[in-house]
Amino acid sequence: MRSEPVPRVPPVYAFGTLALIALAAWILARSLGNVPYEPKSDDGYYLVYARRVSEEGPGVFPRLFTSWNENSAYWIYPSPLRVFFVLVSGLWVKLFGATLPALSWLSITSHLAWIACTAWFARRHFEERRAFLITALASFAALLLGSARQALQDSFLLVLLALSVWTFLETLRAPQSRGWRVSFIASFTLAILTKELAVLLGPAFALGVLVEWRANRSLPLRAFALQLVLPLVISAPVFVLAAGGVEPLLLTVRRVLSSPATNTYATQFGSGPWYRYLIDYLCLSPGVTLLALGFTGALLLRTLRGAYERTLVQLGIVAAVLLFELGFFTKNVRYLLVLELCLCVFAATMLDELVPQKARARWLWIGAAGVLLCFLDWRTYDYGWVQHGIYDPLSALLFQLRDILPATEPVK
Repeated sequence: MRSEPVPRVPPVYAFGTLALIALAAWILARSLGNVPYEPKSDDGYYLVYARRVSEEGPGVFPRLFTSWNENSAYWIYPSPLRVFFVLVSGLWVKLFGATLPALSWLSITSHLAWIACTAWFARRHFEERRAFLITALASFAALLLGSARQALQDSFLLVLLALSVWTFLETLRAPQSRGWRVSFIASFTLAILTKELAVLLGPAFALGVLVEWRANRSLPLRAFALQLVLPLVISAPVFVLAAGGVEPLLLTVRRVLSSPATNTYATQFGSGPWYRYLIDYLCLSPGVTLLALGFTGALLLRTLRGAYERTLVQLGIVAAVLLFELGFFTKNVRYLLVLELCLCVFAATMLDELVPQKARARWLWIGAAGVLLCFLDWRTYDYGWVQHGIYDPLSALLFQLRDILPATEPVK
């Protein structure tokens, strides 16, 4: 792994990344004609919020909170707490029209930004060919392609969560860099303002700092404590202002936390153990997930023997902590899209290590394996989302997709 910032992006790497972005954009754009929108479900609520903000301005937020809190039928749907996404989508529909397909284009744009973000940061942390393999796997992950055509906030949030993780890694690598510290605070704050559950990354970052401090006793713990607290300090008054006061904000938070218990859909289809997420990922991207799980074991063994590979260990911490935390909530693989970052890095690293260093045409074999993995993920996306119109990738639907359960009714 690299320990110094990369001064410039080689033309071949930049061209390859642009090719991935163009191909992903073409794949998504050509399938927008059959997106199964649900105007009375989450995407419909996001469109209503966006339209209200575009027409009445940010001052409408307190009224959105009041309306949501006063009608118990709304509590199982997205709340106005997703302040930053609602603001951005409000501006988006003002520019491109207040329609669900317009919000789909916001998701597509977010996915393309995710590819660019992955390519740029992966090259800062890994050898160029492995970085490109990571980017390719991230570009064609079945779940991410499926999410990128929906009129939801998932792909938008993923970009901010990924930026939070990458900039956190940069602050560990350059603890004295004020620029990276500010970048982390900004991205993590915006992630929290996009979806409240983004705060669950905080404990992963805190544990990551302690692990890094054990390897580097000179790490400025006070500066990192401030770095982790500031996103909460900054976002709190924004939430209060948007809600129109502390009392309506606390009321909204209580109802967001309690609503899953009264949501029949959530209790019937979102229960199960923490490893349900891994089972879902095995249904979605079996090759990438198996490679990543294999590398997780190897990384754990190396770490216990005293080796410390910062980027890989920190991503492992992020994955483990999020799997643990989300085990206590209603489970839906859409809630853990950021796990794709860890899976893609670990799978690419596993491929890199499986092929002997002295093997003839080594990267030709690794590249061929990468192309196969990308193709299989695209096939899953095409079969599940394009041909069978998946809207919410619940475990039951994914099991039907893989013929583990009989398809008693059309997959949707």
